[in-house]
Amino acid sequence: MRWCSKKADSKNMNSLYERLQLYGQDLLHSIHPIDLVINLLLVTLLSWLLAAIYVRYGRALANRKRFAANFMPLALTTMLVMLIVKSSLTLSLGLVGALSIVRFRAAIKEPEELSYLFIVIGLGLAAGANQPFLALILFGFLSLAILANYWMRPAAYYQKEGALYLELRTDLEEPLLIEQSLKKILGPKLQLRRMDALGEGMGLELSFSLPACETAQLQAAQKALQALSANTSFLVVAQTDLPL
Repeated sequence: MRWCSKKADSKNMNSLYERLQLYGQDLLHSIHPIDLVINLLLVTLLSWLLAAIYVRYGRALANRKRFAANFMPLALTTMLVMLIVKSSLTLSLGLVGALSIVRFRAAIKEPEELSYLFIVIGLGLAAGANQPFLALILFGFLSLAILANYWMRPAAYYQKEGALYLELRTDLEEPLLIEQSLKKILGPKLQLRRMDALGEGMGLELSFSLPACETAQLQAAQKALQALSANTSFLVVAQTDLPL
């Protein structure tokens, strides 16, 4: 019995070793280890540079640094998925069905954010397909296009003295009333940039942009809104080069 048990264990170990050997061979056929390291380093560097460009030249009102921190892991994950998919037709077909049920759990607030996400995914796909020169060309061309678009804007497009980004969360469900109350105090240049309905009876999230103003005006606006509803949070963030 012991001899049979040892023989079975030896057979299982040999089977495991053969499977690992086959897996290693498939991996080597898919991409050479040196190419893998080069592509990993390249996509890491390019996604980091893209994040720096987005933080510096992006126009989204959201926290750009926090959003840009997702670029590198997203690019590396896309590269990993591409490596897996291209090694097996069965896996690629199964992945199409799996990804069809994946959705963003948090909404993409700005079209600009979606554009940068597609750039990151494109870099990851190019690296995963072992096309580093294609990734470099893609990154170089898009970076120049982004910078040219920024520099070719007329100076009047941006508010030189800076601007304010005002975010409200309230249980009120009348955005027009809120906007009118704010314009009476902060001026007619106040603009509604985003409105999110939190659900029935849960209120709204509103984002406004406005030229820089005095602290006393902001305090008066806060008191006016809290007079309408005590359950109103008031966040003000300074934004330079914000188009108004």
